[in-house]
Amino acid sequence: MILPFLQKYIDTYAWCPTQRVEIRASQLGDNAAILAAEYCLQNKVIKNESANL
Repeated sequence: MILPFLQKYIDTYAWCPTQRVEIRASQLGDNAAILAAEYCLQNKVIKNESANL
């Protein structure tokens, strides 16, 4: 699995003074990316609309 490799890389190169950066598997599974994209697009549209007022 790729998560242990990513965790080792993050442990080596991430800078976080207060705590360790933890990598976790997504609970949303294969839908995580599309849900995040939808969220980002909706928030961008809302911010752009409010800036035009």
